[in-house]
Amino acid sequence: MRRIQSLIRGAVPAGLPELVVRGGALFLGSYFLWSWVLFFLGPSRYDATLWWVDLRFLPGWLSAMCSVFFCIALLHRAVLPQAGLRTLRCRRVVLACLIGALVLNTLAVWRLPSGLVTLGMPIPLTLVLAIGVLFMLRHPLIPTSPARLATLRRSLGVMGAAAGFALLAALAQMYWFGESDYRRPADAILVYGCQAYPDGTPSQALADRVHTACELYHQGLAPIFVMSGGPVRNAAMHETQAMADYAVSLGVPREAILFDVDGLDTQSTAENLGDVLHGATGATPLHILAVSHDYHLPRVKLSLEREGFTAYTVPCEIRRSLPSKPYLIARETAAWWYYYLRPIMASNFNEGFVLRRLNLLEQ
Repeated sequence: MRRIQSLIRGAVPAGLPELVVRGGALFLGSYFLWSWVLFFLGPSRYDATLWWVDLRFLPGWLSAMCSVFFCIALLHRAVLPQAGLRTLRCRRVVLACLIGALVLNTLAVWRLPSGLVTLGMPIPLTLVLAIGVLFMLRHPLIPTSPARLATLRRSLGVMGAAAGFALLAALAQMYWFGESDYRRPADAILVYGCQAYPDGTPSQALADRVHTACELYHQGLAPIFVMSGGPVRNAAMHETQAMADYAVSLGVPREAILFDVDGLDTQSTAENLGDVLHGATGATPLHILAVSHDYHLPRVKLSLEREGFTAYTVPCEIRRSLPSKPYLIARETAAWWYYYLRPIMASNFNEGFVLRRLNLLEQ
């Protein structure tokens, strides 16, 4: 064992584990901080910390207080790793409480009734995060050189590690959350459009989405469809019409289908959904089964829940491999972070311009 440990130490550059720990703490602490900023400045009052740790089992005031303490402890671990003994003890207690909350979240997932959720990964993401915070807690603090150049290099290394964790976080949500199936009874099924051909034939990706949505309908999970999409390029055909025709061919009554013809992107779909449902039913159903590809679903849930809906996401069954999936995942990584920051960015930039520059007018 000692030989293995010495080999690992020899293979890993000195100080690299500490940079990784501090980068992870900086990312997670910054996420807590920005989520609070977006909660208070954004119009929806949506608490995005739920994506990483769910404290709703606590009273509201205690949940808010814990989130603040977690944020302070994580940022302190990133910026001021060395401190007085009393400060270190306080920080360790707070991080231990964060680990406890993550473990409780993990147990809550494992205790869900059989069949209610089909997890995309066998181990919940909260358990992986708990192990990461435990490593932050247990990793020994390494004395560092006070030289200005060394301090600058360490700071750049920590920020680089934090940026790497931001990329990994978006990917983790696609693989853990996006691949999980939350199907259950709801008020409506929402299908997100993508490419259709001028003759009205849906692309394979679009057909997969509609096919999965029709399965939900035939299982009796929701009484109505909402087909959301935009016009087919260089044709009079519309994506929603191609989607509806395909759904009818799979046995869905046409009168059960509603249309959002202005669903040009994920955010437009979320904003239009209330009007579409209210105009057809006289009410605004709040529980939505949202169907799209796994990599797209984290952004789908974020946008819908900011508009006040409860979104149960269902990844479509991919019946034929997508050669462009690596590119779509890379694109979706940038899109998710843009949507996360959107309540602030949208007030300073023209959203359509930014999305077109990022080639994100999707879906």
